[in-house]
Amino acid sequence: MVITDEAFNLSLVKNYLRVDSNEDDTLLQLMIDSAKSYIQSYLNQPFESYVDIPVEFTLAALNLVAQWFENRAVGSEKATHEYLYNFTGLLDIHRKWLPETSVTA
Repeated sequence: MVITDEAFNLSLVKNYLRVDSNEDDTLLQLMIDSAKSYIQSYLNQPFESYVDIPVEFTLAALNLVAQWFENRAVGSEKATHEYLYNFTGLLDIHRKWLPETSVTA
């Protein structure tokens, strides 16, 4: 499975979240688009730079959307830490690490 409009779409997200109604479709689509952008930014490279998109990207995107959809308010520090641990655990192995820049005074 790859993160494309065909594979990571509203139908997949609604199935993952177990949402049956169409009431939140606009919100979910916004979250889908945001999750794709967020992941590419975190990876420091666009999806197009990958020959094959790792399945971890789809799972990370699903987890992002689920987090945003189910917790529409700022959560506890513990919940945020657990969420970030899972997210980075899925994506760090694929991340393009940028060289550290030193700041001189």
